[in-house]
Order: sequence, then structure tokens, then C-alpha cells
Amino acid sequence: MTELDARVAAGDPQAMVESAIALAKDGDLAAARTLLDRSAELGHTGALFVRGVVEESAGNAEAGIGWYVRAAQAGDADAMFNLGVSAAENGQEEIADAWLRQAAEAGSTKAAFNLGARAQNAGSPAEAEQWYGLAAQAGQPEAMAALAALLAGRGEYEQSAAWHNRAFAAGPADPEAMYLHGRVLEQLGQATQARPYLLRAATVKQAGASAALGDLARAGGDLVEAEYWYTVSAESGEAAGFYGLGLALADQGDFDRAETATRRAADLGSPQAMNMLGGLEETRGNRQESLAWYTRAAEAGLAQAATNRERVAGQAMESSGAAEVQQRAQGAQVPGQGREQSPAVPEQAAAPAIEPMTNTAAGPSGMDQSADAIGQAELARGGYGEPRRHHVPGQTDAHDEPSGHENPAHSAEHSQNNLNAAQEQPGSARAAGPGGGQGLTDESTRSGGRDAPIERPEPAASPAASFGAFGSAAATGLRYTPGSGLAIGLGSA
Repeated sequence: MTELDARVAAGDPQAMVESAIALAKDGDLAAARTLLDRSAELGHTGALFVRGVVEESAGNAEAGIGWYVRAAQAGDADAMFNLGVSAAENGQEEIADAWLRQAAEAGSTKAAFNLGARAQNAGSPAEAEQWYGLAAQAGQPEAMAALAALLAGRGEYEQSAAWHNRAFAAGPADPEAMYLHGRVLEQLGQATQARPYLLRAATVKQAGASAALGDLARAGGDLVEAEYWYTVSAESGEAAGFYGLGLALADQGDFDRAETATRRAADLGSPQAMNMLGGLEETRGNRQESLAWYTRAAEAGLAQAATNRERVAGQAMESSGAAEVQQRAQGAQVPGQGREQSPAVPEQAAAPAIEPMTNTAAGPSGMDQSADAIGQAELARGGYGEPRRHHVPGQTDAHDEPSGHENPAHSAEHSQNNLNAAQEQPGSARAAGPGGGQGLTDESTRSGGRDAPIERPEPAASPAASFGAFGSAAATGLRYTPGSGLAIGLGSA
């Protein structure tokens, strides 16, 4: 007889829960249920929660919810959290928020984190910061990283770096967090310190890291290394890599390949590449193609492209009007004779304005950065803003961020001018003109449907204290056995 068996025989309710978990993992659900029921009869509230997990894992969603409700009524924060998750998966958003809030008030850092993610998804960054701050102060690494991203998004880079450092010290470094931290360090003028983080992120193929390393190399004048990292990024199919490669090649005078890379970036959705191609076609005198590229870039959200489009369209109207006036004047001077139309002398196009580049998912690797660019792609790309399923920390998706460098010798405008100059060279390659829920992610091994409706929890016995951005509410310890077939919690008597 093992020590655990001896404790079970002696009537220890906690030992019964632990033994039931082992039995459930081995597939003996009947024996697990028996032990959990005995433990619950002895007053072990955690047994109610584990019973719910066992039923859900067996495909009995409605029965599982019933056990979660009993556990939640007994004060189990993890049961409240799972009820919130299940309600969100059923589309019962208000009920989900109510259960998650009750769970957070009961000390669940997972619930606080998910409330922050839901608030961020709903466009409420201030509320998101409150919940992230609560979970981060309680020691949750994911919340620390999410808070760091939120702070970086509004330009508070020093605070962002501090929270990233705390996140790295509290748990394994997430590649996305390493990438974003490297970008933040760039903004703080610490390119040397940023490089190791970007290298580590690039090693695990984090989207954007290779292009970011290309940005660092290009800003430092090392075009050979820049071309290498941009090529690595491009080979992964990233628009940022192709765009940066086009810039680096143009800097080196390889205009044919530069244009090819830029057009590939535009094909992948880079508005900055579209804008640059608009400028290239404009200098070639191809007004219609230029307008088409500027329009595509403007419709993709690039403000400078909209400015360029309006300027070129205005020039076209002025040129058309001048030609008509000239034709009428010629006809009046020679009445009764056929009019010979003299071609209007085209005005010299002004140099197209080039917006400082940002390294976005659909755009280029960046040289200049706005304060709200870093971290804002988290929501759209499923980064730290993605809610997580109970007990199973999920990995964040990748996103691209601007590098923050501005080097006049290697600026976008410099590369644009190089590309423009290529039009006068024979053999310059030219391609044809221009011709992407809210809810909690289920990352656990739960089986079965979520058809059973969740009822709104009863009001808390006492009002919860208001949480500041960096609240200090204590959180309960996580009660679970990770890495197993079942995400089952170990309750306390």
C-alpha cells in the first residue's frame, strides 16, 4: 500500500482528490467519481470542482457545469473561472463577465488576466490595464507581458521594459515578449541590448524578429547583414522582409532586385511598399499606375498614401484643364479652320511624400515609430490580448512592430530616390501594375460540447474593492497538475 492509499484509507479528503485525479488520468472515471463524491461529502470543496472537470472531460458538459456551479457556490475560484469560460464559449458574454469578475474577486489571477484580454478586445485599454495590473502584481508572467505590451503601445517604454524584465524573471521567456522587448529597447536607444532578444526570437522563427534585425543592421550601415536578415524574413513569407530587402538592395544600387522585392511586399499586402511603388511609377510618368498604387496603399490605411493620391489626382485635373484652355485659345485665333491640338506640357511631378515606415504584419520593417504602434497589433493578431483557457497557458501569436530607428543615410526616402533613379537605367525590371472574436480560447483537453446554458452568478456577499492599475489583491495558488491528459485541479480542504 502506498502512502497515498494509506491516506485515502484513513479518510483524508485531500488524498481522495489526489487519488481520483490519478485514476481519471488512467481512464478509470468510475473509481475517480466515487472517491470525489466521498471527498465532497467530507466537506472538500475542491472535490466538487474536480468532479466538474472529470465530467467535462468525459463529454458530459451539462453535468460538468452543474458541478462547477456547486463548487462556485462553495467559493471555488477555479470553478467560477471555468463557468465564465463556458459561458463565453456559448456566446453568453454578460454572464461570462459576471463569473470571471467573481472569480477574480475570489483571487483567480487567470480570471483577472482574461478580463484584461476581454477589455482590450472590446477597445477598453484603461480597464484592460487595471485587470492586467492586478494579475501582474499577483505574479502572473503572462499578465506582466500583456501589461508591458499595453504600456509600450502608448509610448511608456521604460515602464514596459521593467514589466518585461519582471515577466522574464517570473517564468519562461515567451518569444513574442522577447521580440517586443527588443523593440522597446530600441526605442530607449539601447540597440546593443535589444539585439540578443531579437536574436532569440528569430531563432524560434518569431514573425518580425528577422526583419527587426535587418532594421538594426541597416540603421547601423551594415547593408550586407541587413540583406541577410531581410532575406531570412522574406523566405518565411513576411511582407516586412521583402520590403526591407527592397530598401537594402536599393541602398546598394541593385535597383532591379529592389523593385522586384518591393513588388513582392506589395503583393503580400504591405501598404508602404504600395506607396513606394506609387512614387516609382509617378517618377516614370505613369500617372494611372501611380494613382492605382497610392489608392491601394490608402485603402490599406496608410495616411501618407492618401495624401500622395490626392496630390497626383489634383495634378491630373490641372493638366486636363490647362489642355482644354489651350485648345480653345487656338480655335479662337484661327476661326473656321480645324484645330490642331498642341500637347500640353506636363508639369514636373513633385517628389512623392514617403511616410516613415513601420514594420507591421502587412507592411515594411520600420525606421521610425509612433508611440501607439508597439503592442497595438497584439489584439488583432491574437497576442497577449488573446484570452486563455483554464490551466493551460497558451503561446501568443506573433506580430510585427516598428524598429524606431531613423537614420537619414538609410531612410526610406533615400531608398525611394534610389529606386526612382533606376527608371533612367536601361534594363530596369518592371512588373505589371496593381491588379484580412472575442471569446476564450479552448486550449485544454476538454471534450464534449458547450450547449448547456450558464446562469448568472449570485451577487457577491460584499462589494469588491476597486482595482487600480497596479492593484495588490492577493491571488490564490493555482491548483492543478499541468502537462497531463486532464487539466484537473487539486483542491484544498
